[in-house]
Amino acid sequence: DHQTKRLIADAGYKLNTVLPEGEILYLKTTANLSTGGTAIDVLDSVHPDNVHIAERAIQILGLDIGGVDIVAPDITSPISENGGGIVELNAAPGFRMHLQPIKGLARNVAEPVIDMLFPPGSSCTIPIIAVTGTNGKTTTTRLLNHIMKFVGHTVGMCTTEGVYIKNRLVYKGDMTGPNSHKMVLTDPTVDMAVLECARGGLLRAGLGFKHCDVGVVTNVSADHLGLNYIDDLDKMARVKGVIPEVVKPDGYAILNADDEHVADMADNTKGNVIFFSLEGKYNPVIKEHLKAGGRTVIFEDGEFCIMKGKWKYPLVEAKEVPITFDGKAIFNVANVLAAIGAAIGMGVKNENITAALTTFFPSFAQTPGRLTMMDMGNFKVLVDFAHNVAGYEGLAEFVKSLNPGKTIATLCLPGDRRMEDFEEVARIAAVTYDGVIVFEGYERGQEKGCISSTLQKYLIKH
Repeated sequence: DHQTKRLIADAGYKLNTVLPEGEILYLKTTANLSTGGTAIDVLDSVHPDNVHIAERAIQILGLDIGGVDIVAPDITSPISENGGGIVELNAAPGFRMHLQPIKGLARNVAEPVIDMLFPPGSSCTIPIIAVTGTNGKTTTTRLLNHIMKFVGHTVGMCTTEGVYIKNRLVYKGDMTGPNSHKMVLTDPTVDMAVLECARGGLLRAGLGFKHCDVGVVTNVSADHLGLNYIDDLDKMARVKGVIPEVVKPDGYAILNADDEHVADMADNTKGNVIFFSLEGKYNPVIKEHLKAGGRTVIFEDGEFCIMKGKWKYPLVEAKEVPITFDGKAIFNVANVLAAIGAAIGMGVKNENITAALTTFFPSFAQTPGRLTMMDMGNFKVLVDFAHNVAGYEGLAEFVKSLNPGKTIATLCLPGDRRMEDFEEVARIAAVTYDGVIVFEGYERGQEKGCISSTLQKYLIKH
């Protein structure tokens, strides 16, 4: 290189010169290891004044970690007295010379760096909220994203619509599996993860994390039965039960006390348990949990309430929470209960939970395709992602509560559902709506036209 050629020329030699016996010619004037320098550990002999000067230089630059290059005749005496000086400051110093010196003691300089970044006893992961269940996962996930964003977190969220960072869609698709979760968990801008965990991802590839701080199970009902050897609710509950099983010992499992399959999951979690219930304090699971001093979230007399023992705190009325439609959307009331429990588990203050709930709307901006209502003037359009029997039952009850005039429904069901599911969904639609339009979508192995013709057959039957 240029430096080598210059030093050879300065000595009066050429590249092909053979040095006289005993003569040494240094081809580099720098001490870097990459240019042939030698690393010798001198930590124990550095003069305290030089240590102070080096630390001050790094602190003045505002660095937590830095490398200080000093040229001096003697490192054991102050450079302020021996003519030495600092020649370079590095924001990203090398570790190799300290870890593997040619001479002297090896120093594990990486350890104090890691201890500074992650003090002993502190968490080395961002907080994770994991949400699973048959219905209500996406709405609960989106509501929790809103609550955590409301209290100042930079949230990474995975749902069936995609991956969101800071409420912005960064990857579109059904992103409820472990690979999607890793996209959020490896994003350096995110300080809170809210992850929807669907059955398919759990069965195919497991989890994208080892533990979570809060695990939510909304419910377990007949959906996807007959797939992947999961043919009854007990087996489905074992799949969903993975989430409370990985809750940290100091974390919280948020469980539906009205669903016995979900309530039983309390026996398999190492974390604390917060039950939620539409039935309220009369639910036997809630009664026992309160008697034991546990916390619960209930819906009573049109209010969302937090209870512990005999203490009850009315949080907010349903009429003030837009996604409940004045409490008529019972399934969203249940989703709100689950979200409140999770927010409590994350340490969110009651007043902040209330404020967040009252600013979350059933809109395409906040809950696209989840009970989204559009006023078209002389009629209204309601869009919802009901895709199983329980979902269609809940939607039918909500529509009836609105006391509408004429109702027309567009109807579809994923092609991998059982034939009895097709018939039951068609029956619900036939007795609820004045007219039904069937359409194709989510064929999942079915031939084109099969879904609509099957639904049509059962609609005519009922």
